Amino acid sequence: MNIGPIIYFIEQLAFLYCLALFVHIILTWLLYFDILNRNNNVVYKVNEVLFRITDPALRFIRRYLPNLNGIDISPIILLLLIQLVVGMLKANF
Repeated sequence: MNIGPIIYFIEQLAFLYCLALFVHIILTWLLYFDILNRNNNVVYKVNEVLFRITDPALRFIRRYLPNLNGIDISPIILLLLIQLVVGMLKANF
């Protein structure tokens, strides 16, 4: 059985998840600095969807990180972990 298409599919899913994570980070910053209006229905729905997609993995990582006085490095760690797993899959198959 050729496993190449499965690895390609997993790689594309990882790319889409990383993209959603980046958009969520940028959107969070824009909301925090009041560049975007929180009361806008579209912004609220996009933020809610991205939060539901990315927060479970981020929450799991935050559980094991020490308190860094308000600096959240969990998205960086998650991106590195995703790249590590994808790289290992590509190298082994």
